[in-house]
Amino acid sequence: MYPTPISTTTPFLAILVLVLILLICILFLRHQHLIQTQTLTQRLRQEKAALEDKLTTTQRQYTSLQTIAAASHAKYIQLERHFLAKEDSYERKCRELEDALALAHNKKHSHHHDLRPFMLFAERLLTMNRVWQQAKSLDTLRTSLSERKKAIHANAFEGFRDRLILSNMVWRQQAQLSHLSQLEAANTQLGAENTRLRQNLVRGITKAAKQMVLDTRREGLIEEFVVGLLGDLDSARREMKEVKERYEEEIVQVNGDWWRDYRRLMRQVEEMKLAIRARDVEREIGDELEERLVRRVRTLEEQETQKASETGTSKALVPRTRTVSQTKRVQIQGTRPVLPPWRF
Repeated sequence: MYPTPISTTTPFLAILVLVLILLICILFLRHQHLIQTQTLTQRLRQEKAALEDKLTTTQRQYTSLQTIAAASHAKYIQLERHFLAKEDSYERKCRELEDALALAHNKKHSHHHDLRPFMLFAERLLTMNRVWQQAKSLDTLRTSLSERKKAIHANAFEGFRDRLILSNMVWRQQAQLSHLSQLEAANTQLGAENTRLRQNLVRGITKAAKQMVLDTRREGLIEEFVVGLLGDLDSARREMKEVKERYEEEIVQVNGDWWRDYRRLMRQVEEMKLAIRARDVEREIGDELEERLVRRVRTLEEQETQKASETGTSKALVPRTRTVSQTKRVQIQGTRPVLPPWRF
């Protein structure tokens, strides 16, 4: 009995099972990776929607702030127009007051509050000068009165006339003094009103300047806030794009690895199929060679029997045909044919 050939179906099935398990594992990993990518894309879409909502809210706030700034600017323009109108009236009043003061006080200036003591001192000097002049005039009048009294004794009419003239002059001086006192009171009132108007003007200018500074600062803060939000949005978009590119590269890499593994496994399967086919071909060739050797041995045995019967070396026996069992026994007893090495 020849050794039976080893069956190659079991390792082929095992290899196929391993290949199927590997394919299932690769498909499962790919499915998990696709699920992860889908979840990440959904999360990125949600973040993008949240950022877009935030951007819309900020844009709405920016538009509302722009409307508020426009309203404040219009109010500021209205205040500035009102202030200019008041300034024109104030300048007209100042010019009228300065003309009155120029007519009353011979180039008397009161532009600043710090010059008020000097002005009072100058006014006092002027009043003292007037008093001195009046005293001097009174002295002259007294001398004239004394002279006229001396002359009265000579002429009563001239004395009476002189008295009338003097009384008239005194009355004029008193009227001038009262007029000067009224002008001084009016001057003080005008100076107080002037200072009050200047203070109101300075207060309004400072308030408008503060409001302008606050408006400009608010606009700058709003612009910085909007620029920061736009920068955050651009950075988020870039990060989202980078993450998307990275995940696409990973997906491409996983697909490439899976394709390489699939090609390698298919190559191994083809090699195994070719090896199995080669073994089948070798087995067929070995069987054919065995059959040829058996036929050749049979022909050689028949030739030997014919030679032995012709020479008479063997016993004179009636030759008989061998059965299949006898030929097999002869083959086993005789020299067995040499089998190829792949049959062992």
